[in-house]
Parts: sequence; C-alpha cells; structure tokens
Amino acid sequence: MSLQPSLTPLNGSICLEKGCFECCKETEMMLTGKDIERLEKLGFKREEFCIKDGNFLKLRNIKGLCFFLDLEKGLCTVYENRPEGCRLYPIVFDLLRRKCVLDKTCPYRDMVSEEELLENCETVQLLVARLIRGAP
Repeated sequence: MSLQPSLTPLNGSICLEKGCFECCKETEMMLTGKDIERLEKLGFKREEFCIKDGNFLKLRNIKGLCFFLDLEKGLCTVYENRPEGCRLYPIVFDLLRRKCVLDKTCPYRDMVSEEELLENCETVQLLVARLIRGAP
C-alpha cells in the first residue's frame, strides 16, 4: 500500500490538481537575492521578471498575471525554482497584526492545518526579516 501525500496548497498538489493559479494574479511577491540569482541562472534577465517597488524587488505582472505563469497550461514555468515566498504561500506575514496568517485570496487556504501554519510561521518570519533587511 502506497501513501499519497495529502492535497495541500503548501506542497502545491491541490493547486496543480485543481488548476488553480489565483496567487499568480496581480502578485505582489517579493524576491530575495537568492530568488533572483536562481531565476537568472535559468536564463531569465532580471529586468524581464522583476520590478523595483520602493526598497523591494517583486515579481513582474504581465497583463495582471505573474511573469512566470503559462496561462494556457495554468502552470508556473519555473515551479521547481519558484521564489521562497511562493513555496510558503498561502502563509503570509501580516505586518499590522505581527503574525502569520493564511492569505484570504487563496481558495484552498482552509486546507492548511493550524499545525502547518505554526510549523511554517518561523520560516515566513525569517523570510520577511531578510527581505526587510535586504539580505539575500
């Protein structure tokens, strides 16, 4: 008997199964230096996929969709190399409330358990701290 991983937004399985890419619409995903380096190693130019927003670098939207979304397939073209924030989504850090929350725009956020939220919160907090400091 083989065990299949549970369908969850955190491992991307439910998104792939349901063809969901809500998080790729009007994305405001911030990028770390390592994210940019990883994507550039794939042959992409920074100015193609990245925009400067204040002190932050973010994924570029083209016609309201993430630069890396293949709309015909409804899939991320760099899925295995996607940014750290995308890997942790739908867990985000609410700066006003100073805590990790599930993004309300994710239609499958209810599939993320409280345990998964708590287990990944420290990683999200560390990512946010690195982004704010401008560290890679």
